[in-house]
Amino acid sequence: MDFEFTIEQLEDMLPKCKRINDLYDAILDVCPRYDIINEDRLAAFLAQCGHESNNFNTLKENLNYSSDALKRVWPRHFNEENAEEYHRQPEKIANRAYRNRMGNGDEESGDGWKHRGRGAIQLTGFNNYSKFSNDINMDVDEAVEYLETFEGAIESAAWYWYNNGLNEMAEDPKIHNMKVKVQVVGRLEMLPDDVRNAISNIEEKTAKYSNFLFTVCLAYGGREEIVDAVRKVADEHSKGEIKLEEIDTNKISSKLYTANLPDPDLVIRTSGEERISNLFSSKYF
Repeated sequence: MDFEFTIEQLEDMLPKCKRINDLYDAILDVCPRYDIINEDRLAAFLAQCGHESNNFNTLKENLNYSSDALKRVWPRHFNEENAEEYHRQPEKIANRAYRNRMGNGDEESGDGWKHRGRGAIQLTGFNNYSKFSNDINMDVDEAVEYLETFEGAIESAAWYWYNNGLNEMAEDPKIHNMKVKVQVVGRLEMLPDDVRNAISNIEEKTAKYSNFLFTVCLAYGGREEIVDAVRKVADEHSKGEIKLEEIDTNKISSKLYTANLPDPDLVIRTSGEERISNLFSSKYF
C-alpha cells in the first residue's frame, strides 16, 4: 500500500464484518496485485464490495426466493404461470434465471447454479468465470472452488475492479472536483451483471454531489419508458391503490425513469445520430 492501512481503520469502516482479520490479510495480499494501493482506490473498492456482500459476510448469491419475489425480481423469467414451481428452490431458480446467457447453457445444463454469483462482487456466468480463471491460471472448475474461499472472493472482486477500469473511475478528477452526480436510467435489468455493478459503483460514489447531474440512458427508449410507467400505474389500479379518476399526466410522469430528474440543459446522442425521436419521453418536449 502507498499509505499506512491498519486493521483498526478497517474495523471502523466495516464494523459488522464477521471475519475482519481474514479480510485484512486478504486485502494486504490481493489488492496491491491489482493496483488498489492508494486511499481513494481502496475506499471505493471496500465501499462497493462491502455493499455488494453485506459487509463481506455474504460471499455467495442467495437465491432462496419466494414465488412473489421471483415475479418482482425477474419478471422476464417468472410469472403467474410458473413462479410457484420455483418457490424456495435456489438451484432451479438459478438454472432458469441464468440460462442461455453470460455463456451459460440451457436450464437443464445446470450452468446457472454452477456459475451463480460468488465473491465479494458476485462474479456471475460462465464467461466471467472463464475470464477470471484464465487470468489467474486456473481452469473453470478450480475457480469455482477458489471463489468459495475468502481469498478467492476478494481476488475475484479486485480482478473485476481492475479490468473494468474502476480504479480510474473512482478517482476521476473531472467527476469529483466538479461534484458531478452520475445517474443511469433505462431498463437496467436487461444489462449484463458487470455493467450493472459498474453503474452501482459510480452512482454510489457520486450520490452526495449536487453541482451537476450527468444522466446516462442505457437500454432506453422513450416509448418503452412510457409503457413501463403506464404498467406501474395499471398495477396500482388493479391492486386498488388508486382510483381510475386519479390517473392523470402527473401520475404517469411520477412513474417515468426520469421522474425525479430536472429537465436537461444539454442532450448528447452517441453514434453520430442527430435526431431525438424515441430518445426521451414527452416529459422533456
